[in-house]
Amino acid sequence: RTFGLTPEDPIIMHSRMDYPLGSVVALTPLMWQTRAKRVPCSGFGDRYNSEVLGAGKCTADQPCDPKRVTQYRSKVPSKRTGRTQSIYLTYSEDALFCVDRSEQEETFKDKSWSPWASYEELTEGREMNAVDFGGDKVFYKFVPSMDYTEAPVVGESPLRENECD
Repeated sequence: RTFGLTPEDPIIMHSRMDYPLGSVVALTPLMWQTRAKRVPCSGFGDRYNSEVLGAGKCTADQPCDPKRVTQYRSKVPSKRTGRTQSIYLTYSEDALFCVDRSEQEETFKDKSWSPWASYEELTEGREMNAVDFGGDKVFYKFVPSMDYTEAPVVGESPLRENECD
């Protein structure tokens, strides 16, 4: 298969950055964030996810609807062949979310990597509970390396389901 080269087989993007904000405490890096509650969308973001990106509508195991993927066409022809190349992308989940900033989340599923994470935690997330910090509900994580802020690339994780059975 030629992922990305045809609209039926786009490159499928997965979210990997669960902790985009950081601050530092005296002894170790600490990543933290507040999260607004997600609410159903009914506007631009919802239409863009479903009609333009086709977010969550296909997997690597089945062909995608060619009308529901995003095409990026190169402006510069290949020096070797003279052809212009297109790359097709979609997302495994909604790329845009609607939130209610007046309310903060109390729980969150963290899919980012750690040496102790199980297969389920990397694929489905580990439930975290918010703690009160300066009047906000905050999710935090100690991170000795930036690797701890990202989920593994799907299909590239050395840990597979039932690995230890």
